[in-house]
Amino acid sequence: MDYLWQVHFDYTWTGLLGNALRLAVVYVLLILGQQFLNRRSTIQTWQDVLERWLNYALLLFEPVAILLLVSYFILIHPFYHGLIFALALLAGLQHFRNYWCGRILLFDPSLRIGTRMSYGQQRGLITYIGRIGIRLQTNKGLLFLNYSDLLENGYTLLTGEESGSFFRLKIKANPDGDKTPGQAQLEELLQVIPYLNWQHQTQLELNQAQAGEWVVNLALHEEEHLRDLIERLAEQQF
Repeated sequence: MDYLWQVHFDYTWTGLLGNALRLAVVYVLLILGQQFLNRRSTIQTWQDVLERWLNYALLLFEPVAILLLVSYFILIHPFYHGLIFALALLAGLQHFRNYWCGRILLFDPSLRIGTRMSYGQQRGLITYIGRIGIRLQTNKGLLFLNYSDLLENGYTLLTGEESGSFFRLKIKANPDGDKTPGQAQLEELLQVIPYLNWQHQTQLELNQAQAGEWVVNLALHEEEHLRDLIERLAEQQF
């Protein structure tokens, strides 16, 4: 029986490896195209449309590629490999569920890093989007939410909400001489702070009245994040 199966359907480890390499090449090309569009200096309508469809292609390609490789793996030896896959599926059932729920939710272009979300009694800023869940920066700390919970319980994206938490900070960029970070390091730090509201442009200008001091005009999503921002600046010796 196994002999007839191999004659009519030539499923081998070599074929599995070849298919995996071909799918990997296509996946890398899609990733490179996405990164190229993300780094563009000019914004044009056709580029936005292409980037959106490229994101959709990546969302579809990854699970389809996994299904193809798993199917090929099982067909090499249906009984034993099917049993291995069934055991792996049972062991990681919750992760598999979160992964497929994530594929559905991520088709919403509004669900992205930097968007404010309300989930139950929690409210915060999306700082990370993974394959099985997202991280939400709240006033109480960092909260991890599974995609299956989001799909089952629902959530609200606060995309149109304006923030009234505007602040004007005076920061000394070099209080201790050359060993302390300067303007470039300050700009890099502000780029990675998750609770800044980028709907309002952050302005950085030199204080003419005080040498070595910078004035930063910024907006925060929540006023409570001001203490976190000051502590973060202090950690970086500003």
